[in-house]
Amino acid sequence: MISINSKQKPSLFVRILPSTEFDWDCLKIDVDNKCLYVRHLYEFHSSLNVKTLPKFLCYRTDGIFSNCCQSEVYESVVNQLIDNIYLGIDSVIVSYGQNNSGKSFTMTGLYNQFELRGIVPRFLVDLFKEEMNRQEDFNSQIWMSAVDIEKNCVYDLLQCQKKLSKSPKEVKSVKLESDLQGLEFVFKAEALRMTIRGKSYNAHSGTNVITFTVQLTPLNAHESNKSGKVHFVDLAGVETIQRNPLTSFKDKEIQGPANLSKTLLEIFALRSQKCKNLKSNHFMANQRINALTRYLDRSLSPLSCIKLICHIRPKHEDIMMTLSLLKFARAFQDIPKVVPEVHAELNFERTIEGLQDTVKSLKNELLTRDMWGELSHMKITQGRLDFVRRRVELYVKGDLNEFELLSSVNDCNLILNTMKNIFRDKF
Repeated sequence: MISINSKQKPSLFVRILPSTEFDWDCLKIDVDNKCLYVRHLYEFHSSLNVKTLPKFLCYRTDGIFSNCCQSEVYESVVNQLIDNIYLGIDSVIVSYGQNNSGKSFTMTGLYNQFELRGIVPRFLVDLFKEEMNRQEDFNSQIWMSAVDIEKNCVYDLLQCQKKLSKSPKEVKSVKLESDLQGLEFVFKAEALRMTIRGKSYNAHSGTNVITFTVQLTPLNAHESNKSGKVHFVDLAGVETIQRNPLTSFKDKEIQGPANLSKTLLEIFALRSQKCKNLKSNHFMANQRINALTRYLDRSLSPLSCIKLICHIRPKHEDIMMTLSLLKFARAFQDIPKVVPEVHAELNFERTIEGLQDTVKSLKNELLTRDMWGELSHMKITQGRLDFVRRRVELYVKGDLNEFELLSSVNDCNLILNTMKNIFRDKF
């Protein structure tokens, strides 16, 4: 479990699409699965006839997934997310990369067998398990929302094709009673998303966002209410607009809309870099704010836990796009570590009760020190003192005789001082 005061750095993971045409001459993975080496493109220029040893660019990550199972990806990426929720810290998981590189498979995996389910279904089940484990500490409510964003239009996937073009904050949130109900909404949102995309725009140009919001009411009277959000963002596929020998994607009708995700990533990085110098979490960039940025709102900040999953294809013709995606990832990693922000609702009644409890405990501590001035060398715990007081009160009421009292408390001075304080409180 993380500490509220511990600094967090944005995390970057790279997932490589399994392929029989893996270009091992241009892509190499370190033995610790932390570094990815990509060959320089200029070495493939036709005008260069000089034969030299190949040169590689090194990209450091928090984990590289090549031929990995879904459970391994989930355990590596979702680490600490549930702890963040119960600390009141927002998290954003962004899956981005080339078209047909496995972004949706990683995030949801709804079109595959149960064993191949993605991050969202696994997280939903673990979230309700954690709620059961923390019932003694919190009263919690879990809410879910799902949207599909295309250009500047937001489609609420939990309502019948409702289009919200101006105010993403009006997106409907549904309260979940169980993980099965949550999974049902995930599948319904996916079905509605495919219906909308088939009628309104190209299937590769939309960004899908599934959000879970947990509202926490601590059972401890002096703690404030908290709320934590987790956004799972499946960005539109990235391709280059210009035709290039190293680019395998040729559909120009898809290339233009799909490149909007590049703009989203740039604004994402810009906001993260500038927010860290501001006391306020609300930052307005000079660029026109897009719908995704408005929807993520407070969560799109270095004060939140942010993780990127970069998806690449390992073929030779995709090397240029791989370098472009990793170039952004390198800029993303330059964001310094910051202390995450806790989203808590100030409750003055709970605060006053907590201060009163603190004052009461301090008075008891001072009274204890005053009582046992000459016995300060003896290590008497508060629990022991409470036990002695209960036994003495029973003796005063006549429910306990002297033999039973002295057999349980063999220190007469302790009994006399306790009895003195009891009578002083009464009279």
